[in-house]
Amino acid sequence: MGDPQIDLKALLIEHEDCDAGTLQKLRNGLAQGGAQFRSLREVTETLKKRLETGRGNPKKLHLKLGIAYFFLGYMEKAAENLRQADTALAAFYLGRALSARQDFDESLKAFEKAEKLGYTGSTVRLQRAGIYLKKNELGKVREYLGDAKKEGLESHSAEYHFQSAGLLAAALAEAFRRHPDYQVITSFPGLADVSGAIVLAEIGDDRDRFSDDRALQAFAGSAPVTRASGKSHTVTRRRTKNNRLAAAGYSWAFTAASRPSPAREHYLRRRASGDGHPAALRHLFNRMLGQLHHCLRTGQVYDPVKAYPNATAAHPQQAAA
Repeated sequence: MGDPQIDLKALLIEHEDCDAGTLQKLRNGLAQGGAQFRSLREVTETLKKRLETGRGNPKKLHLKLGIAYFFLGYMEKAAENLRQADTALAAFYLGRALSARQDFDESLKAFEKAEKLGYTGSTVRLQRAGIYLKKNELGKVREYLGDAKKEGLESHSAEYHFQSAGLLAAALAEAFRRHPDYQVITSFPGLADVSGAIVLAEIGDDRDRFSDDRALQAFAGSAPVTRASGKSHTVTRRRTKNNRLAAAGYSWAFTAASRPSPAREHYLRRRASGDGHPAALRHLFNRMLGQLHHCLRTGQVYDPVKAYPNATAAHPQQAAA
């Protein structure tokens, strides 16, 4: 049997205090499923009524309301309430709510206040690192993460590794933008800074490495394997391939097929012809990889009209993801 359902109403309404232990129980409760989110919405209504009728400590009610709104994703309402609860916990979650709203300067002020009021300094500094990452100030991110590593957070902090991964992705994107093939690769639907950089890393920038598009497609594993023996004729997917490129290609095709475009029409035609979802995505990846090979050899950016001349309708160029 699973763990007993955590009573969020008792946690946030019947218990007067709201501290780090309350937050941990709230996270655990929300992890138990959708019904808990409905329960949390009911809690917010009860807390609002208590605040309106003057039942209870206003600062504690604002803190609980702000925390509840934060976990429900209502960042503006969360910030409104947390500003009126003068505690370290309120200031910390105010910083997170403002960061989610991309109000970075005010978020940094809130985190500074949280640390002054006694919130754990290392935790606050990791949040600051996340803000500077969003602002693309990578030098400050490295500084904060360096300090966190000295404090030993590398061994047990998920937030440390989350921000470190973000820094690596940002540094990768920064380097990729300086590459001469950047404009060509990211002109394709479904390829952006990180995904495009992965594709470039796997295929390389030596234009003589693959004699033609079929050689590249075989390398990526997108081209099918045809076997014929006597009257037997089978077509199967290629198992010997570059697994990293194949994985990136699946994500590339999935993103491209998710938005209205000639690429999506191609995917839908393959599904209508009998392909399953993975096979249709693999076929789309194979098609786009051939197009990419041509564009890189000729220096052209992706043109959906040339790429899919038989598309049923014109589509605006989609932004890559």
